[in-house]
Amino acid sequence: MDRTELPKRNTKPRQPVASQDRYTKTLAQADEVDESGGLACMLVLARHTGHREGAICGLQVSDVLRTPEAVRAAIAALGGDENECANMPHGAILWRVETGRRGVDHIVPISGTVRAALDSYLNRHAGIGGAWLFPTPGDRSKPIDVRRAGRRLRAAEKLAGLPKLNWGRWHPYRRLFANERKHLPAHDVAAAGGWNDTEALTRIYQKADSRGVLRVVEAS
Repeated sequence: MDRTELPKRNTKPRQPVASQDRYTKTLAQADEVDESGGLACMLVLARHTGHREGAICGLQVSDVLRTPEAVRAAIAALGGDENECANMPHGAILWRVETGRRGVDHIVPISGTVRAALDSYLNRHAGIGGAWLFPTPGDRSKPIDVRRAGRRLRAAEKLAGLPKLNWGRWHPYRRLFANERKHLPAHDVAAAGGWNDTEALTRIYQKADSRGVLRVVEAS
């Protein structure tokens, strides 16, 4: 056989996807690792917003928009339609371009689950204005470092008796967010999770799975 006819090796990097079971078990141990509640809140944000760990670590208290007035003001500041506030019943988060990889600041509504986690955390740690939502322990003038946050996450996983996911700590939750929403419009999923476009979302993050493939082959 000519070498040109040989099948190509799969050189694509492995991209593990977290599971709901891993999330639940890790969340149950989060406060054992970080009694401030920061790790637990970060995990909820990773699981239910789809955003990168860097964007989560870089959030400021003022980025959490918990009132209609705060949402309207943030939308207006970005030149958006203030009527969009009606589609943000639980509040929203202002995700800033400097903390993520999306090309613009963007405001995304949050779910009731995320709102409850943020309320619980903020009620324990009152902050104003530009204070970091998740400050560095011992130095509230700096946001928590991504590496430190990753070590904390792994410590909680160990307490939960979970094996390490190779090639990923926080990012598998971003992939979980993307894959759970394959049935929804890709443009909406990209906007919700902080992707710049649908190409990266559908080509890199969303994967075929056996259940979905079965539905396809059995479709009439």
